[in-house]
Amino acid sequence: MEESAAKAKTKRRLPNTKSPIRRLILRLRMQALSLRTKYLRFHGMDIHPDTQISFKANLDRTNPHGVHIAEGTLVAFGVVILSHDMARALSTDTYIGRNCFIGAHSIILPGIRVGDGSIVATGSVVTKNVPANCIVAGNPARIIKADIRTRKWGVLEEAYLDALLLQQESDAKAI
Repeated sequence: MEESAAKAKTKRRLPNTKSPIRRLILRLRMQALSLRTKYLRFHGMDIHPDTQISFKANLDRTNPHGVHIAEGTLVAFGVVILSHDMARALSTDTYIGRNCFIGAHSIILPGIRVGDGSIVATGSVVTKNVPANCIVAGNPARIIKADIRTRKWGVLEEAYLDALLLQQESDAKAI
C-alpha cells in the first residue's frame, strides 16, 4: 500500500525530445568526457574507456597508479577518490567495480574497494569496503539496501524497467 502511494507521488514522465542542436552539444560533451578519460589514463590511472567521469570529479593525481575504475561506472560531480594519505604515509590502491554509481560530493578514502553493481549515495564518505550489489549512504557510509541489481552507470534495474515500460506505452499511444 505504501509503495503504491510512493510511486503515485513520483510520477515518471518521458524526457522531452531533443533538438538537433541539443543533440550536437551532447555529442560534443561526450567526446570531451572521453578525451578527459584518456588524459587520466595517460597519467597512469587504470580507468576503463567505458566509464563516465564528471569534469568536476577529483581523482588522486598524487598516486595516479592507485586509482582503478572498472567499466560501466559513472562518477558524478564533486566526487573525491583518494589513493594516498600523507598523514599516514600511505599510498595504496582504490578500486571501484563494474556498473557502479558514485553520487555527487562523495569521498572515497584510500584503500577502499567498491563492489560491482553498487551505488554510493550523494555526499557519502566511504571509510570501509562496500560489498557488491548494495547501496551505501551517510558519513561514514553504511549499507542502506542490499541485493540490488544495476545496469550500466549504476542505473537500478527496476527503475530501468519502469522507464522502458513508460517508453513502450508512449510509443503505443503515438501509433
